[in-house]
Amino acid sequence: MTDAHQPPIADIEEPQPTGRGVPGSYLGGTKPLWKAFWLVFVIGNVAVAIVTETILATAKAISTAPATDILFNPYHVAYFTTSVAGLYFVYSAIVLWRCASTAPTYSMRYGVRIFVVLYFFWWLYGLVPLLALVVRHYG
Repeated sequence: MTDAHQPPIADIEEPQPTGRGVPGSYLGGTKPLWKAFWLVFVIGNVAVAIVTETILATAKAISTAPATDILFNPYHVAYFTTSVAGLYFVYSAIVLWRCASTAPTYSMRYGVRIFVVLYFFWWLYGLVPLLALVVRHYG
C-alpha cells in the first residue's frame, strides 16, 4: 500500500561497468585524442624506454663485474626488454590509431593516422638491425 503523500521513486539506472578499465578504454578508442597521444604514446613510450635502458645498463654492469656468478646472458635480457618495449609501442600505436576517431576535425583524424603509419615504418626500420644481431648471435 502506498501513501498518497509519499514522493514517487525515480527509476534511475545505474551505469553498467564495461569491464575494460583504463587500458581497455584507451584501446577501445573512447578516450580523447590528446590524452592518448600525450599519456599513452609520448609519456608511455619514454617511460618504457627509460626502464628498458636502466635494465640493460644494470645487466651489462652485472655481467662485466669481476667475480660474479652470472645466471643470465645480457643478450637475453636485451632481447626480452626490447620485445616488451616493442609490444608497448605496438599497443600505443593502436591506441593512437583508434583514438584518432575522437579528433575534432577530419584532417586531424587522418593526419594522426598517417603519422602512426609513418612512425611505425620508421620503428620497423630501426628494428631490422636488432633482428640482424639476433640472427648473427644465434645463427
